[in-house]
Amino acid sequence: MLMTDAAFQLTISAVGLATMISTSNSAIDDALAMGTGQYMANVAQAVNTYVFDNMTVLAGSPAGPTSITAGSVTATVPSPLHPTIQDLVNLKLLPIGFSDASPLGLAFKVDLIPTNCSAGLTNCTIPGQMYSTTAYRDASGSIRSDLMAAAVQAAGVDGGASYAETPGVITGMAASWAATNPLPGGAAGVLMMRVGNTSLLAQSMNQFYKRDGSLNLTGPMDANNQAMNRVGNFQSNGSVSAAGNVAAAANVSGNGVYGNYVQSNGNVVAVGQVVGSQVASNGSVTSAGNMVASGYLYAAGALVPSIGGGQQVMEGWGCGDPQGAIRSDPNGKTMSCQNGVWRSAGGVSQGVVVGMWSANSANGQYHGWGLCITWPGGTGYEADGGFYGKTCPDGTVQWKGGADYQGGGGGG
Repeated sequence: MLMTDAAFQLTISAVGLATMISTSNSAIDDALAMGTGQYMANVAQAVNTYVFDNMTVLAGSPAGPTSITAGSVTATVPSPLHPTIQDLVNLKLLPIGFSDASPLGLAFKVDLIPTNCSAGLTNCTIPGQMYSTTAYRDASGSIRSDLMAAAVQAAGVDGGASYAETPGVITGMAASWAATNPLPGGAAGVLMMRVGNTSLLAQSMNQFYKRDGSLNLTGPMDANNQAMNRVGNFQSNGSVSAAGNVAAAANVSGNGVYGNYVQSNGNVVAVGQVVGSQVASNGSVTSAGNMVASGYLYAAGALVPSIGGGQQVMEGWGCGDPQGAIRSDPNGKTMSCQNGVWRSAGGVSQGVVVGMWSANSANGQYHGWGLCITWPGGTGYEADGGFYGKTCPDGTVQWKGGADYQGGGGGG
């Protein structure tokens, strides 16, 4: 009777011990799975920082060793689109001593794929995947979907795994996303994290503007009336409006400058036209070319038609200026261009008698008389080769009508 009781108690103890061992092993497996999920989340966070801090460099799809910067640390990465755990440790994105394998014994690989980056960063994205290089099996070689699910849950929404039902597809947490299994043959038991621009972190950061300019604004910026100082180039494809002054130490250029008024403390230089309803000047207005007015020209002072000897003309000279042009002779007499000849602006026509003359000859023997007749190039002393001196004004000819000999002789 006693032996039977002892045997029974031993049997009960053995069953209990086996149950306890099984329970302990299950708890250990669960802990390792959750630890693997946390491991995946930590590495993915480091990879995301790696990507966001180096968008410009990675957009060029570098294939060889490249200097990569994370914060204040710079290190050479042999394959920038496939950073390793050691690369992330060297950049201090992961702590020294961080394991190359997860608690479940899985190693991970990172693939980054620059997309639409050849034309610049405007539409450039760098999605990526971090996945286990082997499929997980437990000590008996079985696929443990329960451990895969536990690891994914601990990794977060960017975590996923390939399950026995659909081994060729990586299914994200709560079936929120799916991707092709990157391992050949599409084995079940592969763990994956979305990284780069397809990760939840990247999507949540789209609302922020990166200080290095690698992410573009997707909406208007509101500075809340705060100043923007130490700005480099300011380029606008639209309008620039200012309620106050706009000051520039260098040039301000554009297709058009519009405003109530334009004020300059220095010169205003225009290669093309300066057009306005009115041009007012407190000083001189100087033009090296023509000044054209469709209306009248008013002068509060004198209008001087010719300045300097090179601009003055003589009556009777040929005129190359437009019809009606006005100049003056050296004596200040106003001339106008009439049918190719400079003539007095008094309106006297060619061949018109403008006066009579009477004078003694140079030798005093004759007394002549005649008419002054307008004629281009006239000198006023043509009669008998200037025998009677200059008796008519410039622009007229001296026509002799007759002469008397002072001794009483007959006229010529």
